[in-house]
Parts: sequence; structure tokens; C-alpha cells
Amino acid sequence: MASIEIFMAITLFLTLSPTFSHQKTPHHGIIQTECHNSETPAVCLECLKSDPHAAKASRVGIATIIVHCLTNHSNTLFKNMSKLASKTHVNASKRIFEDCKKSFVSSRKELDGARSALKKRDFDSAVKSVDTALKYELTCSYEITGAKLDSHVPIDVIFTMRIFQELSEAALRIIERL
Repeated sequence: MASIEIFMAITLFLTLSPTFSHQKTPHHGIIQTECHNSETPAVCLECLKSDPHAAKASRVGIATIIVHCLTNHSNTLFKNMSKLASKTHVNASKRIFEDCKKSFVSSRKELDGARSALKKRDFDSAVKSVDTALKYELTCSYEITGAKLDSHVPIDVIFTMRIFQELSEAALRIIERL
């Protein structure tokens, strides 16, 4: 008799669990709206999925999470440029990768400033900081492309740079609407 009760309980649980597991949080709509108003909704949503606090985040919290994702990408790109600079024996290439390294250090400082500005609800400063961080990345990207070093940069690094650009655009659009 106990095994029938256990079987019924498990069956009931499995029948109802899809209903509960796919329920949307109250902030799900905010996340969808904010990301879909950006130019790159897929990248925006992916970033927010990576943070367990996103489900309960306010609009400012969503912007802060995206800036945090940008900081992580900036850190990754700094490490990538360090590796590329150390591996090349061509002075011109080494200089470009070293310049890119410096750009990502500056980018991280700007992103730290953006997070601080968001906490203070100084949205104009946050936009300026994210925009400046993006300009550092774009300068690096243009230097690499201009020197025709694209073929010497691993595809995952190029991809990370593109994601950085897309996340920056998402952050800018979201912060501008705060």
C-alpha cells in the first residue's frame, strides 16, 4: 500500500513540476522588456541568465548585472591580449597587443565607475563610463583589424570582443532609459 502512495506522490509531483518550474518571476517581464529594447536582446538575456540575482533585479539592478558581465569580458580580453603579446615575436604586433592590454585596464576602470554611478543613480555618468569603456575596446579592435592581425587572433578572442561590443550597446540602451 505504501508503494502505491509513493508512486502516486511521484506521479503527481512529475505532472505538476513543469507547471511550477516554468512559472515566471514578477521581474521576468522587466528582464524581457529591457533586453528586447536593446539592439542585442540575445546577448543581454544570456548575460542576465548567468546571474542568480537577475530574477529579482530592478531596472538599475539589470543594468548593473550587464556592466558586471562587461567587466568579466574586459578581464578575459586583458588576459587574452597578454597571452598574444607574449607569444608574438613581431614588434609591431606586440605593441598593438600591449596597447590593447592597456585599453582593457582602462576599460575595467571605466566599468567600475559605471557600477559606482549606477549605485548613486547618476545615470549620465554611468552612460559616459560605459561609452568610454566601449571606445577603448573599439580602438583595440580597429588597431588589430588595421594591422591585419585578425588572422593571428584566435576566433574565441574575436568573439569575446564582439560580445563586449554587443553587451556595451545593451548596457547603454538600458541605462539611457533609466
